[in-house]
Parts: sequence; C-alpha cells; structure tokens
Amino acid sequence: EDYCFQVLDSFGDGICCSQGTQGFFQVLSDYNDKVVVSSDSLDGGKFSFESKESCFHVNDDGSTYPVHKVKVKILHDKFGAETAWRITNVEEDELFMMVESDREKSNELVTTNVFLPPGSYIFTISDSASDGLCCAYGRGKYSVQREGEELFGGGKFELLEIGHTFIIGDIVGL
Repeated sequence: EDYCFQVLDSFGDGICCSQGTQGFFQVLSDYNDKVVVSSDSLDGGKFSFESKESCFHVNDDGSTYPVHKVKVKILHDKFGAETAWRITNVEEDELFMMVESDREKSNELVTTNVFLPPGSYIFTISDSASDGLCCAYGRGKYSVQREGEELFGGGKFELLEIGHTFIIGDIVGL
C-alpha cells in the first residue's frame, strides 16, 4: 500500500515558530518503530496553510520506503479505446503501471496517481490507430506531473507509441 502524509493548518502559521515553542510530529512504523515521516522532513514545520507532501510504501511485513507521487493525466480523444499507457523502469524489465482505456473514456479526462521509488523510468503512451490523441478526432492530450510541475506532455503523434524517459528522486550512484 502507498500512503501520503501532509499537514494542513487552518490558521496558516505552520507548527513552528511564531506561536510558542517548536512544534513537531512523527509518523512511526509499527514494524520497527522507525520514523517514516517527521516535521523535519516536511519543511521543518515552517509552512503556512499546508506542508509538503511525503509519500511512502508499506510492504506486507510492515517495513517502509519512500516513494514519489506522479500524476498521469490523459484527456482522451473521440476514440478512447485506442489509448493505452505504461510506466516501466529504463531497462523495461519491471512494469510499475499499465492502463488500457476503453470506449467509455472517450473525450474524458482521467487522472491516475502512480507511486514510484527513486529511479529512472520510461512513460510510453500508445494509440492503436497511430493517429495520437489530437487533432483529427478531438483535442486529446497527456501530461505527466510531479508536485504540480509538468515533467512532459503532448498529444499529437503519428506513431503507434511514443516514449519519454524521466528520473524521479535522487538516484544513488549517478
């Protein structure tokens, strides 16, 4: 299971510093009492109405590791059933997510959250008619985002599929 944690403050002064002593919080794992998320990892408690979001994966045994939430937004064209997409590691030997659309998604915007550990990935979008998502049969497009920033996007392509390589988080050894 993947989870995200974010602190919201309705007064807008965070949990540090102007209103008394330094506030703090910790989210602990039942598995090993390890701190999964703390105020130190979320802006040090210095934020206004909302802190950064911190996401993590919990394994079946209760152990955890950090992940990054990536949003995949697909605005389908008139023929939504022609569209599919996937995210793999760069070696293409591990599939993290695969979505095949159906006719009912035609002309609809669909947003999917994907949780990825730090690493290098390939996002591949395909159109079985090789006419992309734009423009002869609607104004379809795709966008892959992290923390509100678009990593890449598009819509017009005249190939069966198109791929984008991207990096998430800090990769040890690079």
